[in-house]
Amino acid sequence: MAKKSRISGKAAVAVVGLAILPIWAAAQAPGRGKSEVEVGGKKVSIEFGRPSTEGPGYKSMQGGVPDGYIWRMGSNQATKLVSEVNLQFGDKVVQAGSYSLWAKRAGEGWTVLVHPEADVWGMPVKKEGFIAELALKYEKIEEPVQYMTIELKAEGEELEFRLAWGDEQGKGKLKVAP
Repeated sequence: MAKKSRISGKAAVAVVGLAILPIWAAAQAPGRGKSEVEVGGKKVSIEFGRPSTEGPGYKSMQGGVPDGYIWRMGSNQATKLVSEVNLQFGDKVVQAGSYSLWAKRAGEGWTVLVHPEADVWGMPVKKEGFIAELALKYEKIEEPVQYMTIELKAEGEELEFRLAWGDEQGKGKLKVAP
């Protein structure tokens, strides 16, 4: 009589985990980017997915999206802002903490939206509950950027937010708030 073999629960979880890991890693490619600055000795950082201009998202956006369209601003997990200082987005003060960032089509440009739920996946896209926004001014750039990049630059008590992807770059100013 043949002996039945049993895999323990821990071994089964390990086998399934090893099988899923390459799929999960591929879904994360080309990785996440991070921009971090210090303002008055305190950190402000943004972590974001880096979709490519070769992907379907970029190509569909090049075809045009309607005014008011909300985009997860990146790929995979939602773009995450972590700030140790209060920041002023337009006319709203966002308290120090963690938030997700989204983007809304506004005319020919985009507006960055701040949502209080920080640790969320980029889908489904948030449609409401935003607490602040920042209009970006767009310009053409000389050297196209294949993978979406967000950059923060500290300038005294101001931060410049830059989002570059393809042949365009959007810029906006944030201020440190009391």
